[in-house]
Amino acid sequence: MENAVGPVLMICGGRVDLVVSAIRDDNPEIALQVVEGDRQVRVLAPYFLRVTRMSLQWHLGPRFELDSLESMIVTSAGCMRRTSEEITWEAGSSSRAELTAPTSGNGLAP
Repeated sequence: MENAVGPVLMICGGRVDLVVSAIRDDNPEIALQVVEGDRQVRVLAPYFLRVTRMSLQWHLGPRFELDSLESMIVTSAGCMRRTSEEITWEAGSSSRAELTAPTSGNGLAP
């Protein structure tokens, strides 16, 4: 997928499927690419992707906050931005979105 953006999520406690459902709800017009691995799930969309606190809480309960989602993110493609209400990913000025890790030294390949 050209100019792909989105998170790579650590599989933990069955919550990944619910997070993917929330992402789908917030991006109904986008055909998401969801690639499952042994320990992670990659969620990609062309150019732009978002997930809102409201959708996450609808799927995962009122105590699930954006901090909880951030702790599940292993790495991201594109530029990740966070507000108090949503996390977005968008393609940068280059023709190919680069994978960037929210924390350094995680050792995971894209």
